[in-house]
Amino acid sequence: MHYFCNRGNIKGVEVLLNYEPDLRILDEDGNNCLHVACKLGALDIVKVLLNDFPRLMCSEGEGSSSSLHIAVLNNNLHVAKFLIERGADINRSSREILTKVGSDKITTMQSIIQWNPDVAAIIMDKYITKIPISTSDSKSVISVEYDFTILDPGIEFEDTHNFPNGTGSFNALKTIVSSKHNRLLEHPLPAKLLDTKWSRFGRHVYWSNLAVYISFVFAFSAYVIEVTRYKQSLFPEVKFIGFERNSSVSTVKPSTIPSTVNHTTHNPINTTTIDVVLQEKIPLLIFLRMWIGIFSGINVLREIFQLYQERLNYYLNRENYVELALHIIVLLFITNSNLNGYFWCIGSLAIQLSFMDLVLFLRKLPYIGKYVVMMRSVAITALKVTIIAVILMVGFAISFGMLCNQQAAFHTFGLSFTKVVDMTVGEIDYDTLLSGISTGVITYPNSYVLILVLMVFIFLMPILIINLMIGLAVDDIAEIEKAAALQRLADLTEFFYNIERAVPTYFRRFFALDKITCMETKRNGVSNTNMIKEDKKDLIQDRINFIRDINDKLESQDLKLENLDLQFDIIQQNLEKLLHQSSRND
Repeated sequence: MHYFCNRGNIKGVEVLLNYEPDLRILDEDGNNCLHVACKLGALDIVKVLLNDFPRLMCSEGEGSSSSLHIAVLNNNLHVAKFLIERGADINRSSREILTKVGSDKITTMQSIIQWNPDVAAIIMDKYITKIPISTSDSKSVISVEYDFTILDPGIEFEDTHNFPNGTGSFNALKTIVSSKHNRLLEHPLPAKLLDTKWSRFGRHVYWSNLAVYISFVFAFSAYVIEVTRYKQSLFPEVKFIGFERNSSVSTVKPSTIPSTVNHTTHNPINTTTIDVVLQEKIPLLIFLRMWIGIFSGINVLREIFQLYQERLNYYLNRENYVELALHIIVLLFITNSNLNGYFWCIGSLAIQLSFMDLVLFLRKLPYIGKYVVMMRSVAITALKVTIIAVILMVGFAISFGMLCNQQAAFHTFGLSFTKVVDMTVGEIDYDTLLSGISTGVITYPNSYVLILVLMVFIFLMPILIINLMIGLAVDDIAEIEKAAALQRLADLTEFFYNIERAVPTYFRRFFALDKITCMETKRNGVSNTNMIKEDKKDLIQDRINFIRDINDKLESQDLKLENLDLQFDIIQQNLEKLLHQSSRND
């Protein structure tokens, strides 16, 4: 039988079946004839074997793999679809098949997700049970049961199989994300699982983290603002006369108004440290400084622990770099006493990074989260064009620097490049360039070449490059929004996965999800899904169990009828042989 199955010889298989062979015999790899046919992709042989012996589907093959697992691993999609349809007739066995751990140390369901997401969607459909409760002209109420066991088998399952890769090794949602099949997260079963995890424990953890982080940003901002006010108090007060109620138009000539204040004679900041400020602002700044230091120190340790836990995977997440850099910079800033110099500049960068990280923090929220992800996606697309823009900007910066080197804006390459960036977004100071020509600062023939370079610059940078970046950003905003919604679900999956890995098993048991029953109300074709209230839950569950019992009994009767039909066929064949022999004897 193995010989014919391995070669796809359907005729040979049909002939051998007439002699009632023992199909439980295994080859040297531990596979029976059904496993060999699934591995080969011989759908006709699989159909014949299961029609005569349906219980073969429950048998284990090489590496304790099921027939469905073997078909998926060998990318035999047509065989896998047929096995799923057959497995639906044996509901209890199908769950065992899908949660079977194969030689690759993952479940059959995880293998299906990796290789054939379309098949995975068909399977997940079968684990959503809808039962009508009541129907009227205006609305209909349906009980919907979601079975999550094929996506997240649970803690006991992990304990049984020793989860070699850590907590969550058999989490199919994580497999969806890691295999880049994020569109499966929109399927009602994974979507409901994510929604339930969010309502059960995810939102509490998220809002707690967000509140703590906002308090950090607020404390850091208040600390910097207060220190900045002290710095300003050391200099002459700046008055905005136009904001005063009794202000009038000034008659002072512009030439009499100093453009800058000369502080070269005495700079009190050079002799002032934050320690002096702390002595004058106790206890507010001391408290803020301690809170900022404690928070950043804890986060640096958390990032180090995460690096130890994830190893190389830690470096694949760009947000880890932002968070680690932020808290290291904050610690450097608050531990330095000088109000001037490099550390004050570092503090300005840290403030900006903290607010950028706060925006990224919002991406998990149900309503505004996808727009944060959209902004990130558009920024990544724009950066691809920016590479081309930067190359052109360097060339124009050098050209303008050569032609206008007597002007302050183009005196050095750095200043020239900054001015070119400013001109790219539309701030072209045309009058200044012409005044340079009129006063003789820009001489012949540089003046003509400058006009030519400026015309080329206007055509390439503000017109072509900027419009190209805008066009790429808004070209297909609906598609970007859809991709952002999927990415938000993927981020939520990673968020829940990290929580489950960090929380001890004892606490995870309180939030374990196996099945959930919801009420779906349809009014004039519009559906509204809500969790079942406690007073109706038992009644609906009883009805579901009653229908399941009937279904199990019907399936059992079907199997008995199949066996009787098989026995009748054997008896008929034996009678035909007897009649044939008796006719010969006559």
